[in-house]
Amino acid sequence: MRLFFATLYKSENMRTFRILIALTFSLLATETLHAQKIYYTPKGVIQISGTMMDSSVLLQSDEVAIILNYETAEFVVLIEVNSLRTGVDSLDRMLESIEDYTIRYRGHFDLAYIKTEKHLAQDFEASGNLIFDGHDAGIVKSRGRIEHFVEGTYPCFLTLSFRLNIADLEYFPALPRLGNELVIEINQAILDKEL
Repeated sequence: MRLFFATLYKSENMRTFRILIALTFSLLATETLHAQKIYYTPKGVIQISGTMMDSSVLLQSDEVAIILNYETAEFVVLIEVNSLRTGVDSLDRMLESIEDYTIRYRGHFDLAYIKTEKHLAQDFEASGNLIFDGHDAGIVKSRGRIEHFVEGTYPCFLTLSFRLNIADLEYFPALPRLGNELVIEINQAILDKEL
């Protein structure tokens, strides 16, 4: 926990600072996380594919934060909207101007726990709430894979992927519409540092 707050204190990037604060409150709100194996890293990658005016659009960010509890298989994914980029100047300027807007995906893998010793890749399904800036859009299901490495700074690599049909959501924000269906993939190396 000390390492986590030291990282929080030393953060020079305000976006990272806000993400770390949000992750802290997410942890404190979950009673089951006490004294368990919890891993975190702030530099995951997300790609969101959609269409806008009959053209394909790809939003990307390398500032996805994730918390993963190895003992309960619970997770929290946080994305700051203004960290997303498309390569289209007008869209990027609009996304950059959106301040303090977080997308959160919080849920549970269909695993009893996540193995931390060397093993074959674990495939799983996940289910969780998708929350746009505090507004719950409902339950979203995804598929994923966790691969573990024996040595190095990164003990595991997490991949989550899902198709999101906008019509199935209970809430969708006033963000740029990217068609009726989005394809989302998140890739995250989980640091070998306990909170």
